[in-house]
Amino acid sequence: SNHASIERGRGRHEPADPIAHLAGYTASMSAQASPAGRVEPPARTPASVRAELPEALHAQFDTEYRAALEEAKTTYQLDRLYEVMQAWWQLAWARRSPTHEQALATGHQVLGGDQVETFPSTWTRCAGSGCTGRVQPAGTRAD
Repeated sequence: SNHASIERGRGRHEPADPIAHLAGYTASMSAQASPAGRVEPPARTPASVRAELPEALHAQFDTEYRAALEEAKTTYQLDRLYEVMQAWWQLAWARRSPTHEQALATGHQVLGGDQVETFPSTWTRCAGSGCTGRVQPAGTRAD
């Protein structure tokens, strides 16, 4: 699978990029923004994360989640389970953004060597589970 794990040293597994192969699955999600415009993250539970995913990704999530559970049973270590859940949780959160589909399209253009319009941004706060920022128009100064 495109989201297959890569084994790296001491028996640990690192997740492959979970977002690279999901560009075709962005249209079905609606954004859930807070009053300040920040997209709220989903709950950090397997059931919540799975519910955020389009049906086309359920089998892949189930396979990776169950494999991580089995690894945890045999190794008595939760590292792989945490890595799998973190990757899928981040994807579920990103998919809530109303600009997610455009961001994926821009990423594919950049990776394909195309020129894309860019703009500077200024991050105003980084705390807790993420950063919020505001975009500064080109040629202006951040406060």
